[in-house]
Amino acid sequence: MPNPTPDQLRIYLTSKKLVADGGTITPVLTTSVSGPTQITSTALSDASDWWNGAIGYFINGTPTVALRGVWFHVKDWDNGTRTLTLAKPLPASVAINDSFIIIRPGLRRSSSEVFGHAIGGALPDMTPINGVTITGLTINKISPLLGEGVLSVFYESATQMLYIKMNSDDYGVGLDVSGDLTDVPVFALDGNAHIRVTISAGALPGTDQTDTWTVTIPDGVYVPDFEGYETRNTNGGLTRYRLQVVRNTNVTDTMIDLVAYTAKPAGDPTVISAGESLGLTDGDFAVDDATDYPTRGFWIKNTTLNDCRYCIYRSGNRLYCLAVDWATLAFDTGTSALAPGDTILGVSSGATAVIDQMVLTGGSWGGGTATGDLLLKNVVGEFTSGELLSVGGSNKASAAANSILGLRGKQAQSWSATDDVEPMADIDIAVEAPSGSSTFTSPSSINTAPDLTFADAGSLDDAISIGSLAPGAMYGVWQREWIIEDGKSRAAISANIYYAWS
Repeated sequence: MPNPTPDQLRIYLTSKKLVADGGTITPVLTTSVSGPTQITSTALSDASDWWNGAIGYFINGTPTVALRGVWFHVKDWDNGTRTLTLAKPLPASVAINDSFIIIRPGLRRSSSEVFGHAIGGALPDMTPINGVTITGLTINKISPLLGEGVLSVFYESATQMLYIKMNSDDYGVGLDVSGDLTDVPVFALDGNAHIRVTISAGALPGTDQTDTWTVTIPDGVYVPDFEGYETRNTNGGLTRYRLQVVRNTNVTDTMIDLVAYTAKPAGDPTVISAGESLGLTDGDFAVDDATDYPTRGFWIKNTTLNDCRYCIYRSGNRLYCLAVDWATLAFDTGTSALAPGDTILGVSSGATAVIDQMVLTGGSWGGGTATGDLLLKNVVGEFTSGELLSVGGSNKASAAANSILGLRGKQAQSWSATDDVEPMADIDIAVEAPSGSSTFTSPSSINTAPDLTFADAGSLDDAISIGSLAPGAMYGVWQREWIIEDGKSRAAISANIYYAWS
């Protein structure tokens, strides 16, 4: 059976506003003039805070030219004034009738594909790129599989073939462009990396021509570089969840053993230097070689212990890390609902924390039998098994076990010399099969976790299995951003998710 080619796995944005699978995300018009940190539209009528954490962009034809193709992240939505307050200023003020797309991910697949890489600083998904010397060529999408660097597109006039390559690689298999084509792939040498093009054959040049562009990863599109209001708060940080959907668009062939994994920052594995160590409080340690690591705001993984820390900055080979003040806690005999944002007290231990997430796993609050799991932040002390858990002086449940300190689903441990360490992916991922109605989990807010198991999958070796994806079938892939209070923002935080199959 033929194997589907990589261009046939399409990745889609999702939206809680859609009423059917594959629906169109409708552009919204602004209704008043506003400064560069606000967008006002009476077309949005949702309750205050509903759009908090959403992402969006101004469409290509919006009247304010400087806003065309610009992405934004929503800090706050106020229904009273119908105003979105943004995390970062736009490059220009907003005029009446500027047109934008706004997306709160979850629930249903849209008809809009997740954007690929940028070419010459622009996103061809939004504004197709025309050939310079190769007239008749339009580039519609740049596959992230190409990576970054110089893309060369070569048109051979005598054979009417189009070829691509990255950097110093050889050209891949050519595409016959003797006739008009619409949104078809041209593959690089490895047969996976590709661009998608539209060809007007009659406009192609009469001589051999080559066009080159610089391909880059677009920064801050899906994951911002963690703004100050998120990393300088009194609630201990936050977690944020977004959903994309992958679909096998091949009409006859199955993608066998499909897996998903993520990118991670540059940096080779190394070891903790002799005489160095790291505990669970704020601390620093030296490694043998961190010269190719980021300089601030990154995660470091101890592969010997399967543990991690958040590194606020690096000076040479010395890494400075924040304390572990997140924990998980199982509870039982729940009589009154625990909720994110609640400050809980261990009545016997005196331990305190703020609830980031609550997952109910069984029983009921009304029956006094609720059981579940808490993700805690701002943890002070240790909650002990069997003790009452109190919120505002009212006992709500009991601890079913001792709390366990740890970040990103890992149990925190002390690190020692010779432990192996390396940079860690910026996001965790989890996968979800669609329901019979082609829907996915729809959390109450973008900061509410779906009931799924997230994992650090920073390489193909650590990939999460989706299984075999039949023709036309789809699957959801969630990403979790774990944002640490007092963290340092970093450019080029990556939310890329990669896929492979047999």
